[in-house]
Amino acid sequence: MYRYLIILFCLVFQFSAFSGVEREIVVLSSINNPESQPFWRSKNYEIEESIRVRFEKFFNNSGYKLRFIPQANAEILEDHLTSPKTLALYWVSHSAGGEGILSNVVLDAFGNNVQDVFKRVNPNMVFLGIIGCESSATIESIKEEGHWRNNKGLTSFALDKKIGLTRGIREAVIASAAVIDSHPHTFLTSNSKLHSYRANSHIRTNIQSIPELVKLNYVNENRSEGIKVIIKNTNPNYSAIMTVGNYFIGVLKRTNGPQEFIIPFESLRHNRYKLQVNFENAILNLKEPINELSIEVFNLQVDARKNRSGEMFGDKTNFYILQP
Repeated sequence: MYRYLIILFCLVFQFSAFSGVEREIVVLSSINNPESQPFWRSKNYEIEESIRVRFEKFFNNSGYKLRFIPQANAEILEDHLTSPKTLALYWVSHSAGGEGILSNVVLDAFGNNVQDVFKRVNPNMVFLGIIGCESSATIESIKEEGHWRNNKGLTSFALDKKIGLTRGIREAVIASAAVIDSHPHTFLTSNSKLHSYRANSHIRTNIQSIPELVKLNYVNENRSEGIKVIIKNTNPNYSAIMTVGNYFIGVLKRTNGPQEFIIPFESLRHNRYKLQVNFENAILNLKEPINELSIEVFNLQVDARKNRSGEMFGDKTNFYILQP
């Protein structure tokens, strides 16, 4: 009797280890309905709902746990990019490359540029796709600056031109099949339209899971060596993306409790660290000046940049100088 129970337990354990439940496929959407709709589109059309439906069709019965989050912001993006559970992540929003004021940006639904958040990715992730017009500029700049140098197993996807949403999603999923599908050569291999795939029994329209990926040991997120900084958000109703030069420090979350960050030693310039705190656009509605952050760092002085009136410099972007 006990022998059969042990065998049953082993089978259940083996199934759970290979089922794909632990590792997540994450889809983050941050895009609003267009102001004008084509005449043939339903008045009840919701763009983020259509995104969810498209991804669910691709991953239906795949064995992977699909997590879809609409109206995602910088906090949500950072949480999933740095989570060891995230196997693949697709981000869907407006973006732009090229030159000009709105160049090299990835915008969330609230008009905030979240491009810097993509600079830190957990080493467990095998695929990252940014589905937005000309989003390849963001991927290229991140790679050139060396932010993913420790993400040896990461495959990235982006678009180098303006493209329709449906086609962008399909191309991203096809690109990810190389690392998350057990037989990628039979997944959407035709160049014809999507409906023609169903006529070919040897061509699949659903992703199949790779059990070996589920067994990956969880690895802590990539962190550069640096100085530890404790920051309290004195504007707890608003989050902020923090950088030092080209280095992403982290997202200051909407809470007044202490938050720990690491500023890389390699970001030191002219014997000082220039911390840039870029609050979300919503803080522009704040009728009162932005409060100075509470920053604690060992053996360094913190100088908040202020104007002649003693208020923090910048409408929503503040600067702090950390130096001996």
